[in-house]
Amino acid sequence: MRRVAREAIALAPCKCNGGAGARSETELVVEPPGAGLDAFVIADAQLIRLDAEGRTAEDVPDGRQQPNPQLADLVSLHVEVAADTPPGPCEIRLLGPAGLTNPLAFHVGRLPELREFEPNNPGAKPPLPPPAAATLPFTLNGQILPGDVDRFRFTARRSQPLVIRCHARDLIPYLADAVPGWFQMVVALRDAEGGEVAWADDFRFSPDPVLCFRIPRDGEYDLEIRDAIYRGREDFVYRVAIGEIPLRQGLALTGSVNQHGAVQPIGGVNEKIEGFFDVCADVGLDGAQGVIIPRVNVANLMLRSDVVEAVRAQRFHIHAVGSVDETIALLSALPAGARAADGSYPPGSVNARVQGALDRLSDIARSFAARSERA
Repeated sequence: MRRVAREAIALAPCKCNGGAGARSETELVVEPPGAGLDAFVIADAQLIRLDAEGRTAEDVPDGRQQPNPQLADLVSLHVEVAADTPPGPCEIRLLGPAGLTNPLAFHVGRLPELREFEPNNPGAKPPLPPPAAATLPFTLNGQILPGDVDRFRFTARRSQPLVIRCHARDLIPYLADAVPGWFQMVVALRDAEGGEVAWADDFRFSPDPVLCFRIPRDGEYDLEIRDAIYRGREDFVYRVAIGEIPLRQGLALTGSVNQHGAVQPIGGVNEKIEGFFDVCADVGLDGAQGVIIPRVNVANLMLRSDVVEAVRAQRFHIHAVGSVDETIALLSALPAGARAADGSYPPGSVNARVQGALDRLSDIARSFAARSERA
């Protein structure tokens, strides 16, 4: 395994909190309590055993840290990520005399990894020399303490379609016995003069925000990150991917699939298409919007003339599908992947990622069963 970078992550001894990630071919140094702890990373089908040493939170000088018995210790792990580790979420758990901790989410990515550079609060005295503005794309890792507001500067060009995808709540489990509970992340984008040009605090049904924005002009921009009500804690960590990352939002679909993955027919297909078309027309047709319908319903189409004209001009689209794999490919812009004779799927396909996640769960179950038998 090639070592090329270092990062830091805080964990709690009995409840694994915090979280972040790394790029492939990365070495991480994470800071733990006392001897007698083992740790392991489950990444795809690999089990990498680690050593852990520890210290208490009182050993870490920071005036913003709050006394909290549930987060009284810091766990320091040395993690190495192999170059061929596939991207996606992994788990870290600690094993001690009392048993296993809850899993800590640890993400492996492909983008360059950056860390926040303190002090980076608004109005804070910048370090000399100040860090240079980053170049897209990249993944930013950071931490929010009480009252903390992080700002990170990057360069972007005019008309660049920017997507900022945030991970906070899915990295940190809710702790009912640890105040203030959970991290509600808010992100804002500011221009070089400090004016707010975009803002987000969630994405549909997810509490982690996604911000989609088209850059108005060339220059430097600041990404601002904070908690919704300025709370903070050692495990309020975040991971933000910034770049031209595909995120398809203009397609609507309805219906269901059977146990064989075949898309089943629906009723009211014309009314559903025309209803979504009217919504898109109200906000402006951009050429990317459309609907996904069952292929068996094509024979039932009797659409209004304005919808037909928009489809003919490719300002609106109607996609007819017969299987769930076709639908996945349209929504994700990735191949679903056909199953080979040996049961495998093409690398990088959606089905290969799903199979990898199922394999990881199976490995976890088998490793826990083996430990129980030895005990």
